[in-house]
Amino acid sequence: MLQDHDRSQHSRLSRRMLLKGSLAAGALFGLYGVAGCAPAPAQPASQPSAPAGTPAPTLAAMPTATPAATPTSQAASSSVTTLRTAHGLSYQGRESLDPHARSSFRAVNDYIYDRLTRYATNGMDQELALGWEPNKTATEWVFTLRKDVKFHDGTPFTARDVIYSYQRIGDPKLRSSLALYTGVIDLAAMTAIDDYTVRFPLKRPHADFPFVAPPAVPIIAKDSGESVVKTGNGTGSFKLKTFAPEGKTVLVANDAYWGEKAKLAEIELVPIPDGNARANALLAGQVDFIDQISRSQAALVERNSNYVYQVVTGPLSFSYFLVMRPDAPPFNDVRVRKAMKLVVDRALMLQTTVQGDGIIGNDTLIYPGNPVALKEAQPFDIKQAKALLAEAGYANGLDVTLTTNSGIDIFSSIAVTYKEMAAAAGINVTIKPQPGDSYYNEIAKAPFFIDFSASPSAPVTFDMSYRPGGPFNDSQWDNKEVVGLLDKAFAELDDAKRADIYRDLQRLIKNEGCDIVLFFAGIGRAFQKSVKGLDPNHPIPDWKRVFIDRKG
Repeated sequence: MLQDHDRSQHSRLSRRMLLKGSLAAGALFGLYGVAGCAPAPAQPASQPSAPAGTPAPTLAAMPTATPAATPTSQAASSSVTTLRTAHGLSYQGRESLDPHARSSFRAVNDYIYDRLTRYATNGMDQELALGWEPNKTATEWVFTLRKDVKFHDGTPFTARDVIYSYQRIGDPKLRSSLALYTGVIDLAAMTAIDDYTVRFPLKRPHADFPFVAPPAVPIIAKDSGESVVKTGNGTGSFKLKTFAPEGKTVLVANDAYWGEKAKLAEIELVPIPDGNARANALLAGQVDFIDQISRSQAALVERNSNYVYQVVTGPLSFSYFLVMRPDAPPFNDVRVRKAMKLVVDRALMLQTTVQGDGIIGNDTLIYPGNPVALKEAQPFDIKQAKALLAEAGYANGLDVTLTTNSGIDIFSSIAVTYKEMAAAAGINVTIKPQPGDSYYNEIAKAPFFIDFSASPSAPVTFDMSYRPGGPFNDSQWDNKEVVGLLDKAFAELDDAKRADIYRDLQRLIKNEGCDIVLFFAGIGRAFQKSVKGLDPNHPIPDWKRVFIDRKG
């Protein structure tokens, strides 16, 4: 079992590995990914599996959005069918075609490999899975697979590939960061009921299991773990043509794809690690699309009518929050934690730090647009904050140190804004900047610090952020009532009852928890106006629906 310090460092490293390059790559949690950090559309237990091609209904479905119009045929678009984009070279040339590796080249791998399901603006799309059903206790799930799928080398896809992929990720020798999502599965006991039906036995009840691993685990062919790093052999809508992380990587449309065929013929990816350089490359016409751009970079784009700037706010938006360690004074007193939350003018914080491009947070990490999100705002109340501090023994004020990452501009803005707001309640905040390369080691020892996260779904966020020892439990908060509500929710198969439990859980977290969740920020991206088909409500481009129209 991990000791406190080791567990804390594990938490930081896990979050860093999962977020590193994730949105630029387009795959946090299959996320789309986290980022894509979001897990899958569970079907109501009382209903049969959905027919092929029909998105499965789900309690935790995200708000529905209408993507930009796409052409009905290749002829409807321009003859220009190659899209050029940039990636951040997150692993300095060590990017891997192995989608299970920590150094997975997600900007490429998200499109050459499929998962059982994939996140969408309306919740979840089926991908290699057609449907799924739990047993009566939610300790077992059975997934039905597509029969019309082939890997890029022509090998048919079957249940054995799913079992191999999941068990490979769970192998401790691989040290895959995706093992975080397969931990609830009894991997050794997975079985193929037939070639197109897989049984997932779980270690404990989980009524929202389809939101956990299915959208996070890319599927590779059985026994291809050694070769996939060279071949990129997946079942996705694009195939690998050339692979050069430090040069030009090229993907081509998979004409044999089982689903909607890509409208682009090729995608070219070039490495541009620096954000300003990416923006300059776009404005110089060297690339067609960039993401994760800053507001200052966006200002340059907005002045040019040949380009479009979008802020995409949705389920995979990053949450930004302050973390208080409950094992360190003064944050071991819940009254102090409440006071630290009450001093924040949330609307002003959002406007000051991200110019309003986001959604106010209310001290839980559940995206506010999720149907199970608690709709109770955290008040801004300096008088009550002072009263709570006085009750806790700090009537004459409180001194705290806030550790922040000097390499992230938004962190610095958050720190300064919070310092000014807290001063009104007699809280004196000393800001302690730390270099980015050592930040996640430093905050393992810090009692008060800033962090950010992208979470793909409520079930994943609850389990990983609020369960003791969870990889995203930054504060290391250990609350028995929280654990009891988690277990109760995951064992409840009735959607409405489970949603009520989730809201009770959020109410407890909001009132007593250790995170001051300030806002969920939109993801900025920019592209040439000839690029069409991007969903304005989803930060991860669905490249098979994107096309280029020089006439538009």
